[in-house]
Amino acid sequence: MKKLFLFPLFGLYLNATPIIPMESDKIYILDFFASWCSSCEKELPVLSKLNESYKKNGIELVGIDIDKKESDGIKFQQKMAKYINFKVINDSTNEIIATYKPIGMPALYVMKNQKVCGKIFGATDDLENRLNTLIESCKGR
Repeated sequence: MKKLFLFPLFGLYLNATPIIPMESDKIYILDFFASWCSSCEKELPVLSKLNESYKKNGIELVGIDIDKKESDGIKFQQKMAKYINFKVINDSTNEIIATYKPIGMPALYVMKNQKVCGKIFGATDDLENRLNTLIESCKGR
């Protein structure tokens, strides 16, 4: 079984291989989603649109598909391909999600310097404003 490690200066590692290299002072948004999550499917188009402006501002969005069967996740990603304009990591062994332990899906984590600045669990109609508020609070850290 693979082990998950968090190295403060180098980002998130799995078996000493960087899976989410995190640069210091850069803001990251981790989006945990799955094919069985209908709210995730509704949220991806919104995140895709927001990601265009986030990229311009040096913010990186990383998707983490937690489907237990990687093939289910890949099919879902193919179905939603026009809304996935960011890197996706398949976490079929749930080792990454075990580190974050979200209480609902979809789950978004705003991070800077390998620390969680804020979280959003579940579907929300006000995603853009909530994310922007978390990003702004993260900038000063």
